[in-house]
Amino acid sequence: MESSNAAVECSEWPDERRVLSECWIYTRERGLRAVTLHGNGASIALDGRRLFRWHILDERQFILAHVYSADQPTRELRERVTELARSRFAIA
Repeated sequence: MESSNAAVECSEWPDERRVLSECWIYTRERGLRAVTLHGNGASIALDGRRLFRWHILDERQFILAHVYSADQPTRELRERVTELARSRFAIA
């Protein structure tokens, strides 16, 4: 075994697992809002309601955006989120 001078850096597990998620949240009471969440969970709670993450897909079935909503997003909501995602992230 050869010796090494490589630096070893310690960090806590939670810091290594942090993820930022650019997405949208929709509730009837608050409407549609762009948000940045720490984490990438399948659901979140807002105002005591559980919101589930829904994938918004393009015509090639690639994920364009995520929207958290209590109910399955309507066609109108999916179209609006698609439009906003393309504008926000400069997607062609």
